[in-house]
Amino acid sequence: MDEASVHVGNGNVFKVIAKNNSAANKYIKSVTLNGKPHEKLYIDFKDIAAGGELVFEMSDTR
Repeated sequence: MDEASVHVGNGNVFKVIAKNNSAANKYIKSVTLNGKPHEKLYIDFKDIAAGGELVFEMSDTR
C-alpha cells in the first residue's frame, strides 16, 4: 500500500504513507510522525487518536 487513512473520531484522520514504495524498495529508510523523526518501535494511542501522518521512507538497501 502507498497510503491508508483511518478516521479516528472527532473529525481526526490518521494517515500511514509509504514513500518510494515498490517491490524493490522493501526496507524502511526512515520514519516520521507528523514531520518529526520517529525512532520508537511503537506508536502511542494518543498520537493515533489525535490524527496526523506516519510516513515511511522506503529504500532498496538496509
